[in-house]
Amino acid sequence: MAYPKAGGMFERGPFSPCPKCRRPESFGLLHGGDHSLTMRCKACRHTEREQLPVLDKKVIYLDQFAFSELFKIKAGTRRADAHDAFWRELYDKVQRVLLLQQAIFPTSDVHSSETIVSPFSNDLRNACEAIGGTASLIDTDEVSRKQVRECFDAYRQNRAPSFSLNVDDVLSTQRNT
Repeated sequence: MAYPKAGGMFERGPFSPCPKCRRPESFGLLHGGDHSLTMRCKACRHTEREQLPVLDKKVIYLDQFAFSELFKIKAGTRRADAHDAFWRELYDKVQRVLLLQQAIFPTSDVHSSETIVSPFSNDLRNACEAIGGTASLIDTDEVSRKQVRECFDAYRQNRAPSFSLNVDDVLSTQRNT
């Protein structure tokens, strides 16, 4: 029975020349995670760790109509019309930014309320979750209560109300995980 050589069991391509021993096609990915990539040479075991950029995902809110149109593109049920090219291009761009982890598309309680009356409510809910993932906004009633409370406090303190425009304050999930 032949056993593998000491190196090269765990490294994955694409491979490049090793910066230390210069052996061609030997330096590959050992591990990715923890906001870094670890590369190692199959031949000399030289290892380098590179920090990945800190995530700063944008938050893009799609209304129920947009989710519905994107669902139809994915399901192949959208009828061709004057706006077909727009929705197809948007679908491709949404998929791209999701895969590149450049943005999140949070769902909201408004989506749930509008979806429940649809004859395709389960499919639409699944489409929202497929695009939105686990990202969601806090309940709109909670936002309202916070704003009313801020107005009340501002009145009592004889000042103008101050509302946060930080999107992280209305997300129920962390956007950069």
